[in-house]
Amino acid sequence: MTQLPHGWVDAAIEDCLCSLDDGRLIHQGWSPQCERVPADDVDAWGVLKTTAIQPGAFIAEENKKLPHAMEPRSGIEVRPGSCSSRVLAPERDVESRVSSATRDRV
Repeated sequence: MTQLPHGWVDAAIEDCLCSLDDGRLIHQGWSPQCERVPADDVDAWGVLKTTAIQPGAFIAEENKKLPHAMEPRSGIEVRPGSCSSRVLAPERDVESRVSSATRDRV
């Protein structure tokens, strides 16, 4: 392992996370068949696309509209402070972003 910067400590990821409402530390995403347009009104639910997680930014507008006939999974709704990650192929590196602000229902 490379040397950590002064003041940093090596820790397991689970030691750095707070429990969610259901007691779990991490939720896996959901990728239902959605419409090809973003959820653009406040009553519509959107499902994040991997393009929402960019270097240095979280872009909540990068979502796809959940069809009205599908039940949203409100337990995995993105909220301010949520951490979202994606795996970058082929290197299998993980890129993560914390959302500072987002619309409801994403």
